[in-house]
Amino acid sequence: GMGVNINMPAETLDAIDQPATSVLRETGHKLNLKKFIKLLDKNLLARYINASNSIDRVYQEWKAGNKILGRTIEIVSDRDGGILQGKVLDIGFDGELYFDLGQETVRLYSGDVRIKKDSLFR
Repeated sequence: GMGVNINMPAETLDAIDQPATSVLRETGHKLNLKKFIKLLDKNLLARYINASNSIDRVYQEWKAGNKILGRTIEIVSDRDGGILQGKVLDIGFDGELYFDLGQETVRLYSGDVRIKKDSLFR
């Protein structure tokens, strides 16, 4: 799934129990939701058409533009709520993360990803 906080005000974001932001908070401008949805739909449809022609090309483009490869992140497990911290080594074709925990490398298919801020500026 995908979620985008568009016009969520700072007061609502600040009440969330984890870091969150919105387009409104980041830009100071409200977006027209109908225009946003139309643009999102157009772009998703274009990706769908590309995927119909060459799923491997879409995967390679997506992976090349991904910002978490090589980054230190935390993942909250869907199974038990435990937190794993480590480095993203790779992203598989099915979306799985190859995750270095220090002592071992694991393959994860789901979980809530938290990117550590200090890892973004390396």
